[in-house]
Amino acid sequence: HIARGRGLVRGGLWVEEGPDGRFDQPHVAQQLLGDFAKVHRAQLGSIPLSDEGAQERYGAGATLADVAEAGANDEEMAAAAFVDLTAQLAVQTTLPVLVAVDEANSLFEPTAYHYKRKPVEPEQLSAVHALKCLADELRNGVVVAADSNSFPVTNRDGDFKAGLGGGAGRTL
Repeated sequence: HIARGRGLVRGGLWVEEGPDGRFDQPHVAQQLLGDFAKVHRAQLGSIPLSDEGAQERYGAGATLADVAEAGANDEEMAAAAFVDLTAQLAVQTTLPVLVAVDEANSLFEPTAYHYKRKPVEPEQLSAVHALKCLADELRNGVVVAADSNSFPVTNRDGDFKAGLGGGAGRTL
């Protein structure tokens, strides 16, 4: 559950350019992973990594709990761990996944970040991109995306729901 979607585009202390050209938010990713690991450690521990690249990064026999813990405990690994965790959650079929995002319309609004004097767009943020990919590729679960009227927004036509989960996953 992401209680404040707006925090993904306006929270955190800074962004840094990641290896894939997207922008990482280490503090945001670390907080998300820490909260997620506290609540879902047992379930995550029952799901082994299926991606060979992730197995190399986290060790043979690693589970999604290991990925979440690695990112929660290491700021430098946090953004990559969040991307790895969401990618693995999307393709696993062991347990159903419920992704709930409040203020989901914020994921399509201008961010508070700039890089080299240019605004960073939401889709350029690795965490936002990872959530959208999770929603698109989710094999066993559903995404619940709640709009918010608490903040001025430019997108009021509901397109954010299609953008957050228009693929294999289902968005309510």
